Amino acid sequence: MPTDNTNHHRQSIRWKNWNYAGGGSYFVTTCSRNRVHLFGKVEATQVVLSDVGRYVLETWEAMPERFPEMELDAYQVMPNHVHAVLHLNRGVELGDVVGAFKSLAFKRHYDWLKDTGLLLEVEAKIWQSNYWEHVIRDESELHKCRVYIENNPANWAEDEENLNRLLARMTERKSR
Repeated sequence: MPTDNTNHHRQSIRWKNWNYAGGGSYFVTTCSRNRVHLFGKVEATQVVLSDVGRYVLETWEAMPERFPEMELDAYQVMPNHVHAVLHLNRGVELGDVVGAFKSLAFKRHYDWLKDTGLLLEVEAKIWQSNYWEHVIRDESELHKCRVYIENNPANWAEDEENLNRLLARMTERKSR
């Protein structure tokens, strides 16, 4: 029986007019599964990484070893998401880099859960499917992306990705 895909396809995040195999600069955000604060917490204006957050950071910093065509720029691991600016030369596609990053970080977390005996007690999946990306078109956009990433921990209290902020707002509404 043929599958009816009319209700089951995702909308592409890709820019239709961009050659993703031709290199370029990108601003990427990928989130934890269900936006749970797996990667750490923000204290004052500094991110304090959990073990999973350290694995994520170390995995990101090692990505140029796997993809020599890749250059890291600004990046920040937040409690439930990762922001990064990266530059790719011709020959590697953004989706391959992000896919490998998420897979390698998951594998490291999974191995840690197995080694500590927590695999049956803790959810192993750490990533939501897909990711958000923006093609950086000029130096002005690059500067704005860098500033946003640098200031993200200081702005965490007001960040929409901050589940603690969302829960506080929900509690406040109920008490009215």
